[in-house]
Amino acid sequence: MLPFSCWDCLEKDHSESRADRIIIRIYTWNDTTCIKSIRIGNEPGEHYFKIFLKPNWLHYEIALFFLVIIIMVVTSMVTPKADPVAIKGLYIGSATPEQKALTRASWNNWDLLFSGIIIAVIIGFYIYFW
Repeated sequence: MLPFSCWDCLEKDHSESRADRIIIRIYTWNDTTCIKSIRIGNEPGEHYFKIFLKPNWLHYEIALFFLVIIIMVVTSMVTPKADPVAIKGLYIGSATPEQKALTRASWNNWDLLFSGIIIAVIIGFYIYFW
């Protein structure tokens, strides 16, 4: 147990309030300064601004894309391979001829016609509002 607490050191520093910073506790035996603080604010030049507010949102999307790829690869490497019987029919290449025939029998030319109309309406909205 140290003879001082982090809050005791904080009370001596009246330059900033407690609400506008993150407190990182650093304890040393030789030094009575036990806090390194990082201000949180929206002003340029501050860490919070540089990390979270300054970059474009598309840069976050790129980072998330690669993060998801890494998570998928790592997860697939550390989990056992799925049983082929258990995943039968879950993707196109694994469908049996019976499943393909059942799927083909579930739609007809009217479905194709109405799907084409819906796609044309969506494309029309894109063209009109673009």
